[in-house]
Order: sequence, then C-alpha cells, then structure tokens
Amino acid sequence: DEIRTAIEKQLQKESKNLELSSINYRDNFYVLPGDLELKASSIDSSSGSRRRFALQAMVDQSYSQRFEVAAEVNEWRDMPVASRSIARGNLVGGDDIQMARMNVSALPADSVQSSTEILGYAVKQEQRAGEVFRRERIAIPAMVKAGTQVTAVYRSGLLEASAKATALEDGIEGQQIKMRN
Repeated sequence: DEIRTAIEKQLQKESKNLELSSINYRDNFYVLPGDLELKASSIDSSSGSRRRFALQAMVDQSYSQRFEVAAEVNEWRDMPVASRSIARGNLVGGDDIQMARMNVSALPADSVQSSTEILGYAVKQEQRAGEVFRRERIAIPAMVKAGTQVTAVYRSGLLEASAKATALEDGIEGQQIKMRN
C-alpha cells in the first residue's frame, strides 16, 4: 500500500491523466522498523504503459534504502472518435467527430490524437460509431478523379505548352498522374 501511494503521488506530479494499474516486483522489500517515509521517482517517463520507478525509503530520517519496481500505468486522454458510422470513401466533417476519454495505452499506435488531423480526409474503410480514427484508415481525398477532363501542362525552361487530357488515375494536389491526350 505504501509503494502504491508513493507511485500515485509521483504520477499526480507528472500529469492528472495518469492512473496506476498494477505494480510488479519479484521479491518483498524489507526496511528497518520506525517512522517510514517513502518517495517515488520515475526512472523512465515514456508514454508506454510499462514504466519503472525508483523508491527511496527513509526510516526515522536517517537510514536510507533504494529499490526499483515496475508498474503498469494507464494514460487517459480525450481522443477524436466517429460520432456515427462513416462509409468508405466519404469525407470526415465536423459533425462526424466527437471527443471521448480513452486509455491511450490500449489504443493502436497510429491513432489520431487531434480532430484537425482528420477533418476533410477520406475514409479508406468503414469507420464505426465510437471507433477511434487511425492514420492508416484515412487518406487525403483525390482532387482529380480518374476519367475526368483535365488540362495537362508541360514546362521546360521558358517553354510552356498545355492541352486537354483525360485523367487515367485519381490524384491529389501536387501529385503527377497518368493522362491520355
């Protein structure tokens, strides 16, 4: 209980969004009897769920002992999720996003953390309501669709030529695509 309390105090200093899930250690720790003061400090403050802590035990303000423990820590954060199902190919709009408090440790690594990262993007596969947005499942929407009429421009030095053409593939701004003149 003392170890849990010391680690929870340290987590509160780091962020209000951190929660201690479990403590893992092999052996029991023994300290001299007396007035015990236990302080924890993070050895690694990575954003992963597995973290290590150094604990400093002071007995009667004179005897000091240090030991380490591993712990599982949950990080909670407001994340954008789909407010309703979004069909494949549709663009993500403001009404399609709501924020939900989620355990970041349990989410895929490519989870989108800000709604600005997905507004206006196309969904590559169906996004179900309440599901977190993932980078691998969204894409910049095509500005040019295959089969549409475009103007092809050729530039070389001072020479510039243009002609009507048909796009043979989808493309985004700045991307070169195949065309038929």
